[in-house]
Amino acid sequence: MTFHRFVDDDEFWQRVSVSDDAFRESFARLPMFGVAGWPALQIGEWMFAGGHRSLVFTSPVRGDVSAHATTQDHAAATAGATVTVHLDDHRDAREFRTQLSRRAEAFTHRGHASYEPVDPLAAVPDDLLTLLVDTTPVTFETWYSHADRGGVWWASGTLGPHAIVVESSGPLTEALRLDRLHDPEPLVTAHHTVIGAARAAALASPPSP
Repeated sequence: MTFHRFVDDDEFWQRVSVSDDAFRESFARLPMFGVAGWPALQIGEWMFAGGHRSLVFTSPVRGDVSAHATTQDHAAATAGATVTVHLDDHRDAREFRTQLSRRAEAFTHRGHASYEPVDPLAAVPDDLLTLLVDTTPVTFETWYSHADRGGVWWASGTLGPHAIVVESSGPLTEALRLDRLHDPEPLVTAHHTVIGAARAAALASPPSP
């Protein structure tokens, strides 16, 4: 038997504050990278003890881009795109990318009964791309998703012991730069905005019968 009760605003934000403190403490210990010049949209996944961590960033610029834009001229035209930076310690970057992309496809096709066999060539990257990661040039293997899978692009690379996967709804170009993040507060603020809006929407919805 499960009992539910209403959590008032004070208790809700007190509980959020506890997780905020755990995030700040782990953020000081664990390296993380963000898209240079792009504001944080939200915290994705974050394992406080180390492991999979992800942050979502949104483009500050709007415009139109071609499907396979690769020049710096197109870097500022990412039409409301989002980029999620995933990082994991001591993982194979290609295997990490495969796991994340298959999970995303499962969510996309959730509820569909059709079976889609795994393409034996799916593990072969479409291209190579060099991105600056905290001033270090890193070669990323890049996969361009098919149109029926939402147009998301994936790139995976390795810096030291860290596997980095970039998931982008806009073009992946060499003009994108990943910088080491040192201040957790913009991420905490973005997180509060997202969960505050979600709580407000939930409170405004009528309860289920």
